[in-house]
Amino acid sequence: LYADPADCSMYYECVLGHPVYHRPCGPGGLVFDPATQRCMWPHEVSGTCGVPSGPQGLTGPEEVNVLSTDYYNYYDEVAQSVCTAATDTPSFVFAIRRDCRSNGDGLTCNDMCASRKEAMRAIVNGQGSTSECIDAVAVLKNRPVLAPNPDFQTDAGIVGLGAYRYHQRGCTWRANHCGPNYCCCRLR
Repeated sequence: LYADPADCSMYYECVLGHPVYHRPCGPGGLVFDPATQRCMWPHEVSGTCGVPSGPQGLTGPEEVNVLSTDYYNYYDEVAQSVCTAATDTPSFVFAIRRDCRSNGDGLTCNDMCASRKEAMRAIVNGQGSTSECIDAVAVLKNRPVLAPNPDFQTDAGIVGLGAYRYHQRGCTWRANHCGPNYCCCRLR
């Protein structure tokens, strides 16, 4: 992957046996970061493309202010969708990031869901009395961003995002050992 020197929102992808792909980072003001080889928000990128664009630090749609804590992380959204689909019980469902580094927080997803119970209850105004792990998910990162295609499928057949569900065994996955990067916690 190589940055497009003329357009921060574009990058080049070289795939053996295929023409060079000139790809957009997608809607919303994302820019290509050569250091991580990923599309990221401008405030997360150093160098020429690492400055917020638009009025008052806005990038992309006017309602998304990437300098505030209100913007959505795409991987979080994917994890939340997978976690929500993992239960058929009426409940509140939360996808909580898991630290799998060897010097991480030392929590399994069972521990994570139990220890975050009050924080989850606070979000839903004190509702729910039982917190439990129902699943664990690995959202595959550093995947190619597929082109927006309003008229035809320009990226048909190209593998994009992916996720792996661990089901119940992910809830007891060894602490500080990579595998799931999100815990699916249910509050009811």
